[in-house]
Amino acid sequence: IMLWKNKFGATSPPFIDYLKEILRRYPDGGQILKELIQNADDAGASTVVFIHDERHYGTHSLWTEELGKYQGPALYAFNDAAFTEEDWEGIQRVGRSIKQDDPTKVGRFGIGFNSVYHITDLPCVFSSEHLAIFDPQKMMFGEDEEGYRWSLNDEEDRESLLNLRDQFQPFQNTVSQVKSCTWEKVISEEQYFKGTLFRFPLRNEASEISNNLYNTTKVTQLFDSFIADADISLLFLRNVSSITLLHIDTNGLCNNRLKVSESNHFITDLSHIKQESFDRKTCLKKKSQISQQMEETKSQWLVTTCLLKQGYILEIDSLASKLSFYPQADAAFRLDEDRSLCNGWLCCFLPLPNNEQNKTGLPIHINACFGLTDNRRFIKWQEEDQKNDESAMWNELLTREILPHVYLKMILDAIQLSGNSALPSSTVYNLWPDLSKTVH
Repeated sequence: IMLWKNKFGATSPPFIDYLKEILRRYPDGGQILKELIQNADDAGASTVVFIHDERHYGTHSLWTEELGKYQGPALYAFNDAAFTEEDWEGIQRVGRSIKQDDPTKVGRFGIGFNSVYHITDLPCVFSSEHLAIFDPQKMMFGEDEEGYRWSLNDEEDRESLLNLRDQFQPFQNTVSQVKSCTWEKVISEEQYFKGTLFRFPLRNEASEISNNLYNTTKVTQLFDSFIADADISLLFLRNVSSITLLHIDTNGLCNNRLKVSESNHFITDLSHIKQESFDRKTCLKKKSQISQQMEETKSQWLVTTCLLKQGYILEIDSLASKLSFYPQADAAFRLDEDRSLCNGWLCCFLPLPNNEQNKTGLPIHINACFGLTDNRRFIKWQEEDQKNDESAMWNELLTREILPHVYLKMILDAIQLSGNSALPSSTVYNLWPDLSKTVH
């Protein structure tokens, strides 16, 4: 990184082939938004905003004439955590993620940043002291250059960011939308952007990367697929507590598609059961969801976490070290919902796709650091062709050795809260499993 002032260093020749394989194996859909949320959560962000902007911007004052084709509709993703130098390095990595060996990082479970090439050929990022454009096809900045990075610490670059009005107008408009701060102040005075703003110009013609074209209908579907399970999207994240989806039409009218937020209240007086092998905690989470019609829906959840301490189950210790997995499981139960409506899902920090294989059959949602299939759609189990798969073995151990303790603690905590009149007694009965629904 110290060697390049503006230009990106060259990546390996088969990068385009690598991207094609990524896009082939990981189907297009709502996972793109989830990947970006995971990365934001890893970075310690508390707020995430997605914006679908249908406006077209000017094409006169540009860095290069070729960039004019990317001044149209785009998807933006903002979070309030700034890039570190490690992040700038990691976002350029082709294969192995820098998160690979950190079990506390949610984003290590997905395909990460490269999933955005489903929708764009030219991803851009503005964060901390830099604004960068990635060009894996090497078409915008010279035949050997795969991108360009402007520095807010460089006087010449600052002049470009301020004077090339058309080129950077999309960033200027969006910064003022999400941060209530002027572009000029960020560039000239602060010379630092405290947050991260991605811009993904929508692909409107086939390219070497993909022939998947993206229009308003497809972005709407992308948002719809996320909204479908937005009510549980925040339950198991560590840092992100607010997610907003906005749509800006061709006239600049901004419409709120969704805002979901939550607050935590940790319960500290539940001391009815002691067990040295687990770190355990239970909290009440209050959630608010505001729809496109500006209708607010509130809900309350009981969430219990159990982390197995080292030294109690050697097989789990061994696999946790080998796979860089985390021996923790969480359970979440909605307190204000009719029992008949409660269909539990499996989650790996964010909800897995809503299909039969990912339903728990229990009245609770279950989250854990599961080993997933390559496309991140299913949990691996020890079937005939996966008898010796260590990720499948790990999942079986989590289910057998940790999950029962989480469920038991949640029920016992609910009993105590009911005794304290903090919960209605019906909650305890609603928590109990219906074994006829768990045969799978």
